[in-house]
Amino acid sequence: MLFILFYFPTFPNTKKIEPVAEPFGILMKVPKLDDAIIQEQINLAKLQLDEKTRLKDSIQLQIQDKRDNTQIHRLNCESAKDECNTAKILLKSKLKQLREESSVDDLQLKILRKELQIIKEIIVKATEDANEAEMKCNAENVKIKQLQVKFRAVNDACQAAYVHLQSLKKKLSTKNQHFFRYKDDVAFANNHKRDNNTTALNRLCTDQVERLMQVWNTNDEFRRDYVRSNAKSTIHRLGTLDGRSLGPGEKPPVLPDLAQRISTTVKNVTLDDKLPKRRNEHENRKVTIRKPALNEAELTKKAEEMVKEEEKAEAELKGQQRQDELVKAEIASEKKMRKLRKKEKKKGKKKANVIIADAMDVDNEVSDSETLSAETSKEDEKSTVVPKKTQKSRSLTKALSVLPAVLRSRTKKSHRQLAWTGLICLFLYSIMAREC
Repeated sequence: MLFILFYFPTFPNTKKIEPVAEPFGILMKVPKLDDAIIQEQINLAKLQLDEKTRLKDSIQLQIQDKRDNTQIHRLNCESAKDECNTAKILLKSKLKQLREESSVDDLQLKILRKELQIIKEIIVKATEDANEAEMKCNAENVKIKQLQVKFRAVNDACQAAYVHLQSLKKKLSTKNQHFFRYKDDVAFANNHKRDNNTTALNRLCTDQVERLMQVWNTNDEFRRDYVRSNAKSTIHRLGTLDGRSLGPGEKPPVLPDLAQRISTTVKNVTLDDKLPKRRNEHENRKVTIRKPALNEAELTKKAEEMVKEEEKAEAELKGQQRQDELVKAEIASEKKMRKLRKKEKKKGKKKANVIIADAMDVDNEVSDSETLSAETSKEDEKSTVVPKKTQKSRSLTKALSVLPAVLRSRTKKSHRQLAWTGLICLFLYSIMAREC
């Protein structure tokens, strides 16, 4: 590099002019360093960690199941031992009873022997059950110990995978430490700009540029990562990675990520065998755009059909409810009519009973009057006027007996009875007067 120094002579009685620094408000942008290898390692470490955690959880569940089984076997063993102890106590008491009794019948001896045999069988069975439960409990304990050893190994592997994942993340973050510091510098610069603090802003920008230029000149790895991660923006701005113009037959470089995306889109947009092979991208785009429109139309049709079906179902439900209400109303009206008919029948029966009772009373009165008239006729055979009067009374009784009993009420019945009694008294009084 060539440095040119300019000498300005000093004249007496002249003031020194100090240079004024121009404001520098530019920050050097640092892109985020995306290392595909480290990112792939991080993803693989995450998968391994998830798999090992699932294995650890499954082993823990198995251990819990085995512990539950051991608890059950332990309880069974204890219950069998208790049963065996109670049977032994009963056996001792029976033997003691057998020794104490001096004279024992053959029947009692047979009964005692039978009881002793049953108790011995109970003891044997209880001991077998206790031993079997204890063996199962021991086997479950052995399995639990094996699973615990396996669990510890898997837990250690899980911890190692977690440490490896954290180390990979830390490695990626150390590579991006300049990016994170650049973000902090941007935040500070915005604060200085908001506060109109130009001196602090200029100082921050100059310090940031000097620091990054020093790293650029000293750290080869940073320089390689910076160029690789900033390749997209350089190609977008300049057309080439080194900034030169393209040659006459030279093609612009294509980024690998962009090439992969283009290949995937071409694979996804495949045409049918019936369509012609020569077709431009515009027609392909049209085809890809029409498909969702058709899907939307089908969805709207389906939605409308579903709404119509729901409305039909609601209408059918309403009609069914209305029919049910009408049926219920008819049933209620029929019940009311039945009740009214029953009431009318009861009233008719009561009226018929009243009519029959009235008729019976009238018949009794007529029969009494006829007996009285017969007795008086036997006593007065010589008189000629009496039979005429008896004929009149009979005609009156016949006329009165012919009257319909339905038209009479209870008050009328009492009046008629009084009238009949009065007539009978007058008739008897007249007969007595003539005899005297």
